[in-house]
Amino acid sequence: MTHVICKNSRYVSFLNLASVEALSEFMGQEVVPSRFRMNVWMTGFEPFEELTWVDKFPGTREILVGNCRFRVDDACERCRAVEANPTTGEYDLKVLDWLSKMMERRSYKSPHRGASHVMGILAAPLNQGVIRRHDAIRLA
Repeated sequence: MTHVICKNSRYVSFLNLASVEALSEFMGQEVVPSRFRMNVWMTGFEPFEELTWVDKFPGTREILVGNCRFRVDDACERCRAVEANPTTGEYDLKVLDWLSKMMERRSYKSPHRGASHVMGILAAPLNQGVIRRHDAIRLA
């Protein structure tokens, strides 16, 4: 897919690939990004830098992607679906346990419900626009 259309609706999910890599290193085995089933994959950030953009719920910080503006509302709490292999559908990795352990070591809890099993962020579109592959993502 070369682009995603965003409009005023629910949330768009953002996944920092450096955060997935950090989880893989913590687990000692590869975790593929597609396991998290997120809308937008981000590069060029430090692991878990995106979580610093979540200040409270609902959020007050905004990011720009292409000509789209988003309000960062929360960290993305993960459910058991991330333990299912995205190709086979088989539950083959205890991702939630590892993710919770890693985030607890980082002393992180999401602002909305205080969850530690988080990966990525949820952001509400504030305008209509188009996101294109390789668009820069930056704080507004």
